Order: sequence, then C-alpha cells, then structure tokens
Amino acid sequence: VADAIVNVGGDVVIQTDVNGVFLLNDISLNQYGTHITIIKDGYFKGSNFIQPQEGGQSYTEFQLIEKELTETFNSSERTVIVSNGEATITIEENTIVTEAGESYQGEVFAFTHWYDPTAENLGIQMPGDLRAVNSNNVFQQLKTFGMIAVELEDANGNELNIKNGSTAELSFPIPNNILSSAPVIIPLWHFDELSGYWLEDGQATLIDGRYIGKVKHFSRWNCDIPSDFVELSGSVYFNNGEPLLNHALKVTSANLGFGSTFTNKEGFFSLKVPKSEVLKMEYKFCNQVYEPIDLGAFEEDGFLSEINIEGVVSNFVKVTGSLNTCTEGPVTNGYVKLIIDNQTFGYYSVSDNGQIEFNFENCL
Repeated sequence: VADAIVNVGGDVVIQTDVNGVFLLNDISLNQYGTHITIIKDGYFKGSNFIQPQEGGQSYTEFQLIEKELTETFNSSERTVIVSNGEATITIEENTIVTEAGESYQGEVFAFTHWYDPTAENLGIQMPGDLRAVNSNNVFQQLKTFGMIAVELEDANGNELNIKNGSTAELSFPIPNNILSSAPVIIPLWHFDELSGYWLEDGQATLIDGRYIGKVKHFSRWNCDIPSDFVELSGSVYFNNGEPLLNHALKVTSANLGFGSTFTNKEGFFSLKVPKSEVLKMEYKFCNQVYEPIDLGAFEEDGFLSEINIEGVVSNFVKVTGSLNTCTEGPVTNGYVKLIIDNQTFGYYSVSDNGQIEFNFENCL
C-alpha cells in the first residue's frame, strides 16, 4: 500500500513508498512496545505494536482491510446490517448523531468488517496486539473470539455515531472449531485508537453460537477472555547458526489462543504471552507447517537465548553485497527488494555503510 501515513508512537510520521515499505532509523521506542498506526483512504486504520531491541532493528508487517460500503440506510428506521461472516449490527431508529453530538436525520453509510478469530492473517490484520486494560485498570492480555469494526458516515464522509443514552446490538459469529471453548458470558472490549489498548466495556452472552452484546458507541469491538501475562523474548536460529530473519512466529496456548510477532534480522523476537500457560511456537516455511517447538510455561518475564529450528526442508540462499548511490557513495538508509520470476521474496535493509547480508527461502 503506497503513500499510507505511518504514525509511530504519536511522535514520528512518515509515508510508505511505492512498495508499501517504511524505514525509520535511530529513533527511540518504548521497551514495552510502541504503538504504530497506518492510515490510508479507502481502508480501515491499521494498528500494531513494535517490540524494540536496543541498538538493533525491529521488523513488522501490516495488512490493511479495505473499507467497503456494507449498507446504506435512513437514520429514522431500525436497521440490521449484515457484515462479512454473517456478523450483524442492529441500530435503532433515530439514534444517530453527528461527531458534535447533534441529532442526525438522513442517509447513513455503514462500513463494517468482522475479524475472524481463527484467520491465519489475524495477527497482521487486527488492531493492536491484544494488550488491554480491564475495568479495574489492570493490564491484561486477551484471547479473542472475534472483532467487529463499524464506521458510520454521512454523504460527505463526516463521522456519525450513536447518541448518548442509546445502544446498538452486535452479534459475533463464533467459528465452530472454537465454539466448545467459548464461555457463556464474556467481556466486551473497545479499541482505543490513541493508546492501542483494548478497554473493557460491558459484556456479551453466547446465544445459538453467537456472542450478543450491547454497545454505546461505534469503533472496533472485541469479545475476549483476559489473562495475566509475561514478556517472552529470545532468538531463533537454524542449525547452521544463521538467524531466522524477518519471519512471522506464532506462540500458542491451548487455553488462551495465540500471539504473533516477527523476528528481526538477528532472529530476535519479543511478545506478550499468557502467564503460567504451557506454550508452543509455531512456524512454517514455503507454506509447509512444521512441528511446533515446546517452550514450556513462564511465571515471569523470560528470555530464550537460542531456539534452534530443526527439520526444515528448504533451499536457503545467502546474499551479500553493497548498495551504492549514483555517485558511488554507500546507501545508508535503504533496502533491497528481492524478486525472482515475478515473486517477491522480501525486503532487506542495508547496514550503516551500505552493506547487504541476508538469507532467503528459495521456495521455487
């Protein structure tokens, strides 16, 4: 996605280039995670946290969800909006207001999206990384049973919402493969766009395979089980000692779902995981899923100094070189896009003196 606006921690703003890439050097990040938002017309806002490594580089990816018109209705009529996945949003008549809180009468344009909690790409699509603050102001980590984004606009693109004292009803479909673990009552959480945290606000009830709940305003809403968490970090290597570079990892708990992150060019990763839960690390190469790695359970923050990837069948190719400008000076703030037979294999940043060194998976 080219020309998207990237906001890092509210302090640094940059645009993505023609490849959808942004690169920031020598910036300060919060050691517990810095919130990044991505804004592009025609898409729901992208959002995630980056976990920094002091003196190192952090890598992440976003997949923006296209903001498609779901329904057009008149504010004077009760409306049931059916989103993707058969999620529904029920809005009562005469409950729509302008951004200033004034009563609105007229045509309403509804843009919605249901986030499938079992989707493979959920980690790069959903807002934030499931860190949250509960009603007692305690930090938590969440296991999601589905999210719904709702944005209402008038004909001129001005934001609309629900008036004070009114509610709308959200109905979240629960995929069959996680329905057996869904509690009857579950907390509802709305996403705070500024902080990147989910905030507890109400509850939903499981009825006929769906969570049904009332909300007082529209943003992005989530049905989740909260848990205490610890920070887990480490480094992942292949048997030959080479780091697992810029690669997606998923850490799963049988009881509390999964968290996902990316390694950096040194194979380093960091993410929040449920406390006291037995964890596994899942990974795949060239679209082949491999046996998960047992990590054990953690009662406090933990660092895994060396995780070795075994049994991977792939042709890894090492690339080294240097990148120079037209005047023969080194490129000190750039990257290489690797393309083979019209297939993009990845983006690899140069060092401070323009040197390039990376491994890539040749899946051809």
